[in-house]
Amino acid sequence: DYEVGPGTLSDAYNSTDVDGGSNDDSTGFEVSYTYAINDSMTITPGFFTVEDTSSGDDDSGVVVETVFSF
Repeated sequence: DYEVGPGTLSDAYNSTDVDGGSNDDSTGFEVSYTYAINDSMTITPGFFTVEDTSSGDDDSGVVVETVFSF
């Protein structure tokens, strides 16, 4: 996590080896930025992608998480 402006920038990377071979079967990463809208609401927009190296298929998406606290 990295403090950037009024929020926090986060990144993550993973790799998975399902069959125990020499190559990873899938890899993925995500990037998100969390910041407070006000005292009771936080919003986190993010982007992710997962690459299946065995089939060549990629999954990508955008997500927005909103957290309310009362």
